[in-house]
Amino acid sequence: MGSSHHHHGRGVALQLTLGANGLLLVAMVVGGALFSSLALLADAAHQATDVIGLFVAWLALRTARRSGSDRYTYGLQRIEVLGALVNAVLLVASASWIAVEAVRRWGATDDIDGPGVIVLAVVGLAVNGGGALILSRHSGSSLNIRAAVVHLVADAAGSVIVLGVGLSVTLADWRWTDPVASLLLATMVLVTGWRLLTRTTSVLLEAAPHPGSAAELAAAMSAHPDVEDVHHVHVWSLDSETAALTAHVVVDRTTLHEAQRVSRELERLLEDRGVEHSTLSLECHPCDTPLH
Repeated sequence: MGSSHHHHGRGVALQLTLGANGLLLVAMVVGGALFSSLALLADAAHQATDVIGLFVAWLALRTARRSGSDRYTYGLQRIEVLGALVNAVLLVASASWIAVEAVRRWGATDDIDGPGVIVLAVVGLAVNGGGALILSRHSGSSLNIRAAVVHLVADAAGSVIVLGVGLSVTLADWRWTDPVASLLLATMVLVTGWRLLTRTTSVLLEAAPHPGSAAELAAAMSAHPDVEDVHHVHVWSLDSETAALTAHVVVDRTTLHEAQRVSRELERLLEDRGVEHSTLSLECHPCDTPLH
């Protein structure tokens, strides 16, 4: 029930944030064209990836709740990671477009409507900042939700930059700040997108939850008084929140009942360390043949 309620809360938060950001996107595209601001249009491009990314995050959240099947025995939990990966690719692509457009328009003397840019920047800051706050309360360790939060935080920061452009144009007629701000936005988006791309790729490549975790878990199991040796340990991430482990364990017990007791104790030990799925092969002596 707790897990179901948690998923429902995430779904509602995503829907509310998606609706608000969809409306904001329309306003930014129209405003960027009317006010002749490249920075505002650049932020709108990032906003478009937000809307797409939030929809992907919502869809991934719904799909990931499906139970396992004969074909997908762990269920579709990694759909959330794929959603985060799509978000990361969108961030990198939008950053590239912003940078190219900023360089192309460098030195242009378009008549920028400073007050209009200021109004939309303030609205964007409120919507993105509020959305990031709402989603962060429901994110937990989900890469999918974290990806959406990263989008929103980056857009909130982008709104601050656009606000600076509007103020500089209105107060000092510094039109050069528009392409400069666009390049700053492109750099910011590229950095956040690359970091997210790296994290999601590591999950899809079945990396251990964190560096050294396999050795740490093997050492923890080896410390059990009835365990003689632990080998062939493999740890990987099923998704952003679920770790799995397989290992061969040499136990100093003479009966199957006693060996099963040791296995249950090891499984509880692993659960306390964040491993939800563990498969332990119990042995009375180490393997003769190396496994890969």
